[in-house]
Amino acid sequence: KEATQTASVQQIDTKEQFMMTNNKLITASMNDNGPAVVVDPDNVFEGSQNYNLAKHVPDHAHVTSQYMSAAYKLNVRLQELLFQALKIEDETQRHVLGSHPFLVLKQMKYFDTKLSDPSIGRYGAGPHTDWGSFTILATDATPGLQIYRPKNNSNKKKDNSSSPEWLDVPPIPNALIINAGDQISILTNGKYQSALHRVLTTTTTKPRYSTAVFCYFGMDANFGPLPQFQQEDTDGCETGAPTTAAEKDPSKGRTTREYFHYKLHQSVYGVSSSPPPIA
Repeated sequence: KEATQTASVQQIDTKEQFMMTNNKLITASMNDNGPAVVVDPDNVFEGSQNYNLAKHVPDHAHVTSQYMSAAYKLNVRLQELLFQALKIEDETQRHVLGSHPFLVLKQMKYFDTKLSDPSIGRYGAGPHTDWGSFTILATDATPGLQIYRPKNNSNKKKDNSSSPEWLDVPPIPNALIINAGDQISILTNGKYQSALHRVLTTTTTKPRYSTAVFCYFGMDANFGPLPQFQQEDTDGCETGAPTTAAEKDPSKGRTTREYFHYKLHQSVYGVSSSPPPIA
């Protein structure tokens, strides 16, 4: 179980998880010719020591390797669509943001002897946004995922209500769920909102399983608000949203590598702690 402090209530996350990535890409030293480690799209986690930890699980390495290869290539396509939508025409900028993306695989099991109760801070996974650019999510048939619809005049219902609410995301067989993350929100200066979501435990008779691939821009891409969004007035895009640990401004002027270390620092020491220095 994971416990995080939010305002005056202690948030309890009742999930178990197994996370994998390519540590070589995180710690790779740079040289004048570019990244010292280049990711092979057909072998994203090449050399990862995590496979040694999971060797007692039959076919785990083969299945996850094949899945990550497909997810990597899907992320490349998603990035192309994003850059097109944002009218990023400079090929150098596209290359910096899109080349050598960093991916994290997280496999999660949600199970509890009690149903979730948001009023006391008990969740499968509490309200949060994802750190990266895109999240590629596969789930089983068990419901529980919810996405937050903020208060916004353009979202008025038939009863003229514009109150914020949590909406169920029903599982659809053979479908993937794509979330926009904090890096896209940073890139667009908040014009494109990162998806605030949570998971509720809706049954105590069986676990809920999901597999998330967290995608990030190029590891050494220095990213911040694009010029076309720096004068955007995003007031009113989101009003009354629950407080989360996603603080976007401190990331400006950082590379993806530095940003990821900063977010890890936040997750361990808290949002209000001083960030590690920019390298």
